[in-house]
Amino acid sequence: MQQILYVTPYVPYPLNKAANLFIFKRIKILSSAYEISLLSVTNNRTAADADYSELGKYLKALKIVLRKRVDPFTAISAALSRESLFNLLAREILREISEQHQSCDVVIFEHSFIAGFVLEKLPELREKSIVVFHNLEGPYFDKLFRLTAFPNIRKLFYWLEKRGAYRHEELLREYPLRACFFLSSKDLESFRTDANADRLLLSPTIDFSPVTAKRDQAQKDFDLVYVGQLDNGRNLEGLAWFFSRVWPAVQCERPGTSMAIAGRGDRQGVEKLVGAGHNIHLIGPVEDLSGLFSRSRICIVPMLATIGVQTKLFEALSHGILTVATSAAVEGTLFQHDRHLLVAGSEQEFSRQILAGLENPEKFSRFRDELESLAEFFREDRMLAEMQRLIEGDVMREQQIP
Repeated sequence: MQQILYVTPYVPYPLNKAANLFIFKRIKILSSAYEISLLSVTNNRTAADADYSELGKYLKALKIVLRKRVDPFTAISAALSRESLFNLLAREILREISEQHQSCDVVIFEHSFIAGFVLEKLPELREKSIVVFHNLEGPYFDKLFRLTAFPNIRKLFYWLEKRGAYRHEELLREYPLRACFFLSSKDLESFRTDANADRLLLSPTIDFSPVTAKRDQAQKDFDLVYVGQLDNGRNLEGLAWFFSRVWPAVQCERPGTSMAIAGRGDRQGVEKLVGAGHNIHLIGPVEDLSGLFSRSRICIVPMLATIGVQTKLFEALSHGILTVATSAAVEGTLFQHDRHLLVAGSEQEFSRQILAGLENPEKFSRFRDELESLAEFFREDRMLAEMQRLIEGDVMREQQIP
């Protein structure tokens, strides 16, 4: 059985974050055909003492490396050399990778920033390496830099990161990598060149098995439901837009519309947005999403800016609930407007789609069959077969994307 050295910039456990879910699922799928040694770097001093028994089921070995803090002089040096601060934190794993890769057939890096750093330092690994892109880091940090006002220390951080990320992603385009896996189709197309086109794979490793049974629309506790990390900046930005631009229009046309807001994290920001709004229920963390979705008519995903793929979108559609999302929320996914869900490009469209779904939910019941067909793309055996082709050095035939 071939050996894989799997390198991550954090320990992909517990399964309470989107990135951890994607990594865990990929490791689980690959473990049926390969022996995997996981090497993770972290600044969490207690990480080594945590219980990783669930993750360990799919691993041959697990090594956790603690990273050091970056001092100001090292940070200045990084800025002058266009190196990412993330990469400075990853230096501790260079020695580990140098030693462990000798006994492995393939090295998989989760995230381009750590791959760019390691492969620049260890060029002998390039032809046996696969990089998993959760998103293109350069454009992401560039956007954050432009959106952040002075004076704010984060603006300096974003500036350093965008310079380092752009440089490393350009190098990764040129390296003779074994393959690149992407969560987002948009990022894959942006990264594609004539030289690497047959080594790129769209591979969003996430559970997606839609509930296709007919949902009872008569007995519901909530008209709308939102699920997300409540103290996440992008989530709060989207909710602020929704409550200022969309919610008033919905209430005007359909007074008494009710809404539930669920999720982990500090809820103070959401409480300020909601204020004394009637029929809005803050219910905090929910362990059983299926129960919440079954008691709701429509799930909303009002994201204005995103990074990577939105797991909240997959969760909602997996549970068979009619979903209304912004264009930004579906960017890079396989979900299509009026086929799998309703997509809105403006606040007027968003409110119209909500009202249409509340007035005539059966009109959109056809989405269930389309989602069931799309689920074939996310079957574990299919994803494994496509990853195996590239891991074992073959080229990618034209990928069949629904």
